[in-house]
Amino acid sequence: FNSDVPVHRGASKPLLNEIVDAAPVHGESGMDGYDFPPIAEKDLASTHAVEAMKETILKSDDPLTIIAIGPLTNIAILLSTYPEVTDYIKEIVLMGGSTGRGNVIPLAEFNIYCDPEAAQVVFNSGLPLTMIVLDLAREAMFSHDFV
Repeated sequence: FNSDVPVHRGASKPLLNEIVDAAPVHGESGMDGYDFPPIAEKDLASTHAVEAMKETILKSDDPLTIIAIGPLTNIAILLSTYPEVTDYIKEIVLMGGSTGRGNVIPLAEFNIYCDPEAAQVVFNSGLPLTMIVLDLAREAMFSHDFV
């Protein structure tokens, strides 16, 4: 998206389960309809995503808000491995859960379904959480023309 944001490799799979693929819904790139330029290994920062989050959080002068728009695996690993970061996190805003039907199975929304154990770690972290549930996210759809 023409931004200069470092991209770090995160966890390769959920904490306990196998990977759940959303390609049938969101396309191979995760954002069907947007043509991403080819990605090369050299485009990835050498630091693992969890380490990068830890360094960024601990270096910040003010507590940070984490915005999670996918499964919570990397955040769960961060909180479990480096519990000291919780003092530097203002809140976690996450896209996940549902107040109605799920989008994977009737009672499960994709981001939580993909790694429920990671979600449990985050939900039990004691940090302030704001959930943007599936029902609300579906109301905030942008057309391709709008984007």
